[in-house]
Amino acid sequence: RGADGEVVPAVTAAKVWPSAYAMLRAMEERGGEVAGSRVLELGAGTGLAGMSGAVLGASHVALTDLPENLPLLRRNAALNRLEGDGVEVASLDWTQPLPEALLAGGWDLILAAD
Repeated sequence: RGADGEVVPAVTAAKVWPSAYAMLRAMEERGGEVAGSRVLELGAGTGLAGMSGAVLGASHVALTDLPENLPLLRRNAALNRLEGDGVEVASLDWTQPLPEALLAGGWDLILAAD
């Protein structure tokens, strides 16, 4: 937390939260349902859950977070050799109108957790 007690998005985005592991396990158990699907991860942080969907065969994955957190997402996707291979990183600020591309995404699976 910041000096004023507010959550610092860059700090929370850099942590792999237990819920990301839980989503990963749930997708592994339903691997056949993930394969070929379009996955949107909201507030992706490190991107573990969404990138797991890509590894499990999702046809397209969008990892979203605040603009200041996108470099970490891009780095993680690149380190895992996923960005550009059906994985995109996109800005999403919940206080702003939703980008048209995300609204029109035809998502099969939307991931969101703490």
